[in-house]
Amino acid sequence: MRLVVPGWYGCAWIKWVNEIRWVAADEPATSQMIEFAGRTHQDGRPALARDYEAPEIDTAAMPIRVEQRRVNGKTEYHIVGIVWGGSTPVDQLVIRFGSRDRGTPVRVCPAPATTRTWTLWTHRWRPTDPGPYDISLRTADTRVRTRRLDLSFYIRRVSIDDI
Repeated sequence: MRLVVPGWYGCAWIKWVNEIRWVAADEPATSQMIEFAGRTHQDGRPALARDYEAPEIDTAAMPIRVEQRRVNGKTEYHIVGIVWGGSTPVDQLVIRFGSRDRGTPVRVCPAPATTRTWTLWTHRWRPTDPGPYDISLRTADTRVRTRRLDLSFYIRRVSIDDI
């Protein structure tokens, strides 16, 4: 049997269930519970089953593909990415090309109707100089919780040779 966990990443679902065992609130944490605590950003390292919070998937976004194109004789880069998770669909992100970059708005179009699926976004970019760039994203709405984005989980490094 495979256990499906609605509202949680498919890659983190329990793949094969051999046994389900209910534990008391004072049950010591197992290795799986400790891993769960890290993946879900629990406060500290809970020692007992009762100390675990329910999981929440924060809004996250990342660039997936960077394509080089020639547009009107000039080099341009087309960035394709995904946004997912959170409690409210996000229709606008801010993309940055390094820690000193203030960011450029990116519309998620069409705007997602749900947070239960990944949604694609695109951005056209013309870098000013060759070299390495760290592409990162944040949400335009600072009230949206984005712990993994804030911890730099989804930065994509690209090296630009042709501008």
